[in-house]
Formats: sequence, C-alpha cells, structure tokens
Amino acid sequence: MDLQHGGPIYTDNTATGIAAGKNARYCLDLAYETNILNGTDSGKINLFLNAIVYGDAYSEAYKNAYGSSVGLSTPLYTRLKDLTESGYIIIEKMGRYYQNDGIDTPEANKIEKNVITYEIVVRE
Repeated sequence: MDLQHGGPIYTDNTATGIAAGKNARYCLDLAYETNILNGTDSGKINLFLNAIVYGDAYSEAYKNAYGSSVGLSTPLYTRLKDLTESGYIIIEKMGRYYQNDGIDTPEANKIEKNVITYEIVVRE
C-alpha cells in the first residue's frame, strides 16, 4: 500500500490550458511548489506545509493566501496515523539526492535536495 492509493497529497489548481485539472501531486518538492507559493516567503511556506501535513487549511490566513489554488486531500498526518491504527508499520527514511541537471552541468552547480520518504510495511 502506498500514499498514491489514497489519492494525491494535493492538486495544483493554478495550472491552465491543457494541464488544468491534471496536476495531482503525490510528493512535495518546494522547487515545484514555488509556482503556488509565489516566492519564498516563510510565512506562506509554513501555511502551505501545515495545511498539507496537518490539515490546517481552514484558517483565515490560509484562505487569504491560497484561496482555491490548492485542492487539499486528506492530511499526511491523518493518512499515516490511520495506517498505523490499521496494523501497518511506517518507516521514515531521510536522504539526499541530486536533481538531474544534465551532463554538462558542473558539479558545483548541481542542485542537492533533501528527501523524506515513507515506507509502508504490513505488520507480521
């Protein structure tokens, strides 16, 4: 079982044209989310992450910042909690990877990203 079976984490409703309605997001990548966040304001980033992780999308500040540009799903915390209560074990793994910048990109210019993944295992 994985989070994809529970639906997307959120849907990017800012897309237009052919991509409209097709931007279901199953991961968080703040490089991508800058389209939604409109910059790097830490207050807006915190509102966005709190809404996705904990479901805090009903505050007036969140509504003013995002309105309907982000379609939220079941919060990640709730999904993981429900899985553990259903007998699954969740293993959190942290790591680092380098974005595929192309073979001509000098090592010094490659973008390093931190990543957290969740492995969901059936309890035996």
